[in-house]
Amino acid sequence: MSIGYSIKQGFLALLRAAGGTVIIHKHWDTPRQNSAEVKGLKNNEKGKPHMVMFQFSDHLDIEPNDVLQQKGSNDLWRVVETEDHIHGDLLAYFEAKVEKITAARTIHPPTPSTAQVIIHGPNYGGIQVASSNSSQSVSIGSIEIHQQLGQLRDLAEKMALDETDKEELLLAIERVGQLAEKPKSEAVLSRVKEKIDLIKSMFDLSLTIGPIALPYIQGIAQFFGFSL
Repeated sequence: MSIGYSIKQGFLALLRAAGGTVIIHKHWDTPRQNSAEVKGLKNNEKGKPHMVMFQFSDHLDIEPNDVLQQKGSNDLWRVVETEDHIHGDLLAYFEAKVEKITAARTIHPPTPSTAQVIIHGPNYGGIQVASSNSSQSVSIGSIEIHQQLGQLRDLAEKMALDETDKEELLLAIERVGQLAEKPKSEAVLSRVKEKIDLIKSMFDLSLTIGPIALPYIQGIAQFFGFSL
């Protein structure tokens, strides 16, 4: 009996004893998302509980950026690398190394603040916010737009985009922040409008994160005098 065959039989015995149903999500968090269920085993490297992988008896259509989930669990795991474990020309098991991600349904939009400040011209000294004697109205200023861009940046990192698209989205967000510091000339506003349209179109690809990002995008557009 070959070593490869022995390893294969040992894995199959472990799979029968400790395995369960694993859901494979392709194109996670996009309109093209689809899922399939297979028998698999969630495991980790010896002595390294944070180094998690899913193992299967056969080679499966699993690629980096696919999302795996144990049936009955809310935990989601993004595939970062796959490997065929071959012993003596025999596939002993197929392995997908993963990293834990936050389920999109657990992301909640922020609670709007009830105290914001409009500043016209330079500000000298402290600003009174939400005190018993203050009555102040709502506006978005330079500081707040960068906060909203930061929220968009965090949401963009959670989206299941390929590397090129994610880089393009993050660069567009960064560029809007740079343009926010410039005088609002016609040329600047034209470039901003182009970037905001790009940002919105890419967030619209996500059925879960897109609606969360929309209020931030609308607030940024309003800062530049646009409406969506």
